[in-house]
Amino acid sequence: MKIYNFYILLSSLILFSSITNKHNIDNQTTYVMYKLGSYYVSSNDFEKKTGNDSVLNKRKKILEKIEQNQSMLEFELLFDKNSSIFKLVDKIVAEKNMDYKIASIVNGGNLTHYKNIIAKEKMYQVEFQGQKFNVELPFEQYKWEITNTVKYIAGFKCFKATTILEKNDNGRNIRKILHPVVWFTSEIPTSFGPNGLDGLPGLVLEGSLDGRTFFYASKIIQNYKEKYKIEKPSNGIHISEEKYLDMGVKIYNETRGLLNKNK
Repeated sequence: MKIYNFYILLSSLILFSSITNKHNIDNQTTYVMYKLGSYYVSSNDFEKKTGNDSVLNKRKKILEKIEQNQSMLEFELLFDKNSSIFKLVDKIVAEKNMDYKIASIVNGGNLTHYKNIIAKEKMYQVEFQGQKFNVELPFEQYKWEITNTVKYIAGFKCFKATTILEKNDNGRNIRKILHPVVWFTSEIPTSFGPNGLDGLPGLVLEGSLDGRTFFYASKIIQNYKEKYKIEKPSNGIHISEEKYLDMGVKIYNETRGLLNKNK
């Protein structure tokens, strides 16, 4: 098991701001940068399963490249009292580097997450086969169980929360059960978080959807001074997540059928 080392970038000014403004985010925008870590080493897992199978060994090499590149991925969450947006920071760089691009897509870098508390909206935008889709999610997507387990992240007292999520596996016609785990702090009283991991009485500073990779806060700036308007992604086809994933399964099966027919 390997855990990527990381550091928290937090200046004394930011720390002072977090202390004096813990319960007042009405007139400020907060910026949080997240990076990716890993709770596992996929290459070790594959060594136990693949043997001399050439196809699986190719997959192993692909996953190794994803691991090498995912540690460079940086995501940003900006939010005010009403809404938030979460996305990959260096999307242009990802488009130019294929290995980096694959790592970003596997880890949700092609998604832009948006949430609005007043309108009770939660969605993400994704581009698929040249078309943008605005994928609608349940506003209360998770039923969190908050534990008494505590750890400190960037000087903030965080509590662990867990839940169970069942959904379609995109690309395969099966259902999978996920066990999201997050660490949130009520010292920043907002229900937002990275990668759609939200809905708690405090900001999520670390979270994992699948138990393999996790997002962790590497930089926090409260009262963010840059001019940035949090806007809902538009210019896309509105669709439920279930229909979007079903569409992906259908296209995958049709493509596989054509490939098998041409063998």
